[in-house]
Amino acid sequence: IADQVARFKSNLEMVADRFQKNGRIVMPKPQATFYAFFKVEGEENDLALVKRLIDEGNLSLAPGCAFGKCCEGWVRMCFAVSQEKMADALDRLEKVIKPL
Repeated sequence: IADQVARFKSNLEMVADRFQKNGRIVMPKPQATFYAFFKVEGEENDLALVKRLIDEGNLSLAPGCAFGKCCEGWVRMCFAVSQEKMADALDRLEKVIKPL
């Protein structure tokens, strides 16, 4: 379990760093989970965005609207994967969500 927790923390730092460098992605840093809940400036329709991420980035993320009206416009991504998979997923995400 300690190895998993360490990996999740490392992946969270990687996600937070890449999102910050992107300049368009806003993410409150989660305290105790392995999901990133984020919003992309200029992308108001979360369902359309996740469909684009599937089509253009081969990524499957959850639209915020799946969690209720209060979460519309947000996207959820799990970071409980290997560091290699996380880095690859972030590379593909940035191909769709171009950095500023």
